[in-house]
Amino acid sequence: MANHPKFVSALAAAALTWPAAAAAQSPSPAADISYTVRGSATPELAGRRAVLCDYWQGKTQRLDSATIGPDGRFVLQGCVPEPGVYHLRLDTARTMYFVALSAGSEVQASVQPRKQAKQLGPAPAYKVAFNGTPDTDLYEQFQQLRQAYPREAARRLHPGDSFADDRLMAATRRLVRQHPAAPLAAYWTWRELSRFEEQRVFVDSMTAVFARTLPASRYTRALQERQQQVPALMPGMPTPELTWQDLQGQPVALSQLRGQYVVLSYWGACCKPDAALLARLNEQYAGRGLKLVHVSAATNAANWRTVAQAFAVPGLHVSDLQGWAGPSFKRLNISVYPSTVLIDPTGNLVALGLREKALEQKLAELLP
Repeated sequence: MANHPKFVSALAAAALTWPAAAAAQSPSPAADISYTVRGSATPELAGRRAVLCDYWQGKTQRLDSATIGPDGRFVLQGCVPEPGVYHLRLDTARTMYFVALSAGSEVQASVQPRKQAKQLGPAPAYKVAFNGTPDTDLYEQFQQLRQAYPREAARRLHPGDSFADDRLMAATRRLVRQHPAAPLAAYWTWRELSRFEEQRVFVDSMTAVFARTLPASRYTRALQERQQQVPALMPGMPTPELTWQDLQGQPVALSQLRGQYVVLSYWGACCKPDAALLARLNEQYAGRGLKLVHVSAATNAANWRTVAQAFAVPGLHVSDLQGWAGPSFKRLNISVYPSTVLIDPTGNLVALGLREKALEQKLAELLP
């Protein structure tokens, strides 16, 4: 599934299905968007807390929480900043389940143990199904596309440097076009389609549509920002100067690492890269001119240091402690993690998003 934090493919929420003509009446982010989520859970979860969060640009805001009763029931109520996709989780568990909320949403949530089955990625312990609104229906339609085209979905779990168009992308584009004023369509365009270079023409065209139908949406703004940033850096071009701090709090500049190949390995506490792979790459290539730099999407220095030390992979650990909003995430167009950026000794970009075998093959080619 998509990386970073560990978002789970669950039968989760949806987004608005307003007609395009109604876009002028869409609520602004400043409006109070009230919601109610009524949940039923398996009895073994009694006493645990259901927590509703707004995770955006690397920061998590708790919106409401409720203790699951002896009968497995719980109720979450309140207001969200704007119509969009929010997240439900159990206690402090890292697994988050998507739920789309809009004005007056009355959502039903069912939390049940997940049966062991073939999954597109690691499976959580529980399955959360949301229903009861047009929003949940639309989100389920997007999710069902992944089930309809499992090979394509598995191949696209991690963006590479290039993909051919496929049936999953074509079906996703059709569904987005059918809902030009739905915040979830803007969300899905930003969160899924914009990660892939071959979808850029469609993403650019829908960004213009959402600018008319959803001008105040956070997803529209994110798409517009990406539209401005993506063309700025292509393979062969100089990478921008970036600065972080290391685990000791000392400043580190990307330019300090010139003279060697550099792999920037972007990661989060819940979505770490393959430690065995990184250790193997370090053993093979450190003596030939490779530097591994692990860039964390952390916002808390103490937590980052604890997790980084426990991660225990060779290389330099750095962070700017700004999460997804950090300059290097934005300037290098990092939208998922784990993800990599490969830079040559002169500071020019070699490749973005190389994963596992592709990264190993490229390094074998560059550092024989």
